[in-house]
Amino acid sequence: MSLRVAMLAHSDAPWTPLYGAALQERGHVIKIGSFHEAKLAGLDCEFLGTRPFLPGRNRMDYLWGVRRAARLLRSFRPDVVFAPFLSSNGLVACLAWRGPVVVSACGTDVLAARTWVQRQVVARVCSRAVCVHAVSENLVDALVDQRVPREKIECFPVGVDLDRFASPGAAGQREGHILGVRKHDAVYQNDVIVAALGLLRDRGRNVRGTLLGGGPLLEERRAQVSNLGLEDRVLLPGHVEHERIPESLASAAIYVSASRSDGASASLLEAMASGCFPVVAGIRANEYWIDSGRTGLLFDVGDPVSLANALEKALDDDELRREAAALNRARVVREAKHSEMMDRLDGLLRAVALKAP
Repeated sequence: MSLRVAMLAHSDAPWTPLYGAALQERGHVIKIGSFHEAKLAGLDCEFLGTRPFLPGRNRMDYLWGVRRAARLLRSFRPDVVFAPFLSSNGLVACLAWRGPVVVSACGTDVLAARTWVQRQVVARVCSRAVCVHAVSENLVDALVDQRVPREKIECFPVGVDLDRFASPGAAGQREGHILGVRKHDAVYQNDVIVAALGLLRDRGRNVRGTLLGGGPLLEERRAQVSNLGLEDRVLLPGHVEHERIPESLASAAIYVSASRSDGASASLLEAMASGCFPVVAGIRANEYWIDSGRTGLLFDVGDPVSLANALEKALDDDELRREAAALNRARVVREAKHSEMMDRLDGLLRAVALKAP
């Protein structure tokens, strides 16, 4: 049975093209409404927002956009609406559409809901939705803590396309190359990574760092690199299309993320599938995937010295990196294969649509 699936999802988010393409490949008719104006190749995407798009600063746009979203949904007549990032797109979906809605918790949309108002938004959206998808178990616990019934939650990650992200044996030259791929936004704390790379330089280590991604703090990070005199060893090229990430991971020895909040990070899973050794902040989402000292290294959140020490250990232990590469690839194959995760999403959306009156 083919469904008409409307997605309210930011077109610049890494999961949006993955979800859209996977559902389209399974025979569904997909319409995406986005508050970001980026276009998506091969997907029907309509801009709902205002220009310029300012992440984190245009929060009222979502409420002002409810009417535009409602018009899109009335015109498209979906069997089900799927809304990743429940505190923004999920809220709009629940206000704009009376039919069945599935919302998806991705990370900070739930973990950063600390005020009474923010927690009320999460609670009301989850109450209205037929089903709540969460990408990681720590998000399940956070939702249950906010009184979302456990039986209403389905948990599985976006997963990794194992054909695109090479096995460890296919990786290229990795010596001394450290790669980060998180946006330059406050939650990802890329300033900690730059500071740690400066410490390694001061210790006489010959390492290269590349931090891919755009974001509101990109120019601030470039200024930090300049102030530390790291221009010859730290590259900040800005936004890079997701299609180029596999080759970047294949060229790196170490994947690094200093994020202080996360769900099941797609970039971490992609690094694990590619044989790139993970050195990541010791938050609960990462602890689920990384056995520190065996399949990666965890460092103290927000601490450049702890990160520098972990990077140094990883660079010096070739055997640890080789063994972790095989173990991590096998773990992703078992638990996070993209095609299998998208089969689960397909089944979830079909079940919700079939139950609709």
